[in-house]
Amino acid sequence: MDIAEHVGMMIRTFRKQKRMTLKQLADALNKSESTLSKYETGDISIDITTLYEIAQCLGISMNQLINYQEDNPHTVTKKNAGNFFERQDKFYMYQYFGPTKTIWECVMEIIRDDNKEDSAILYYGIPDDANYTNSEYVYTGNIYYYDSVAYMFFYNQYNYSDKVFIYAKSPFTSRHSTVGLATGLSSSMRNPYAFKVLFSEIREKKNAELKDSLLITSKEAISEIRRTNSLVIQ
Repeated sequence: MDIAEHVGMMIRTFRKQKRMTLKQLADALNKSESTLSKYETGDISIDITTLYEIAQCLGISMNQLINYQEDNPHTVTKKNAGNFFERQDKFYMYQYFGPTKTIWECVMEIIRDDNKEDSAILYYGIPDDANYTNSEYVYTGNIYYYDSVAYMFFYNQYNYSDKVFIYAKSPFTSRHSTVGLATGLSSSMRNPYAFKVLFSEIREKKNAELKDSLLITSKEAISEIRRTNSLVIQ
């Protein structure tokens, strides 16, 4: 991914976070939708004045659009072709949030890059599948593949203290889902937290069965926590 593509991806991410359509941002910039679309795909390089105007319209700094790191051939991440998260570019992620007794549905998009580590966007708390980019929160980051696990690091572009770390299993079987452990800093509970997540290749039904699979309050889980003083995701 070159710098033009990276900047374009960031413009799209922040535009979606602001719930702005392509036309709304284009009108604010006095540009055509076609031109703005080419900015977002990286087909047109953006001059410094236009970049500043885009940042102003999105309510962010220019640095948040150009936080680009040049490819380094000495730090290429070797990928494992058998990893669960390399099967497709879009996954659904689910979390059960105890205080509100609700299942949070999220979407993770993976942006492949053969010359560098893959980047990812986590749309956290989606309204529905058709409009998942209009999520409650948008996190950007990277994903790294290993033999039996994948590691993900995400951060909120509007609040750099809001970061999410996820370790997820990569099953050796042909199952369509897998589980992981997410950790971060809860803004609602104002404390560090950890919770179980489920990644799926298909959209799951938010029912009692899914809820039970996300709970960490079973007798077996509590017994294991007492024995090891740690949370181990099964």
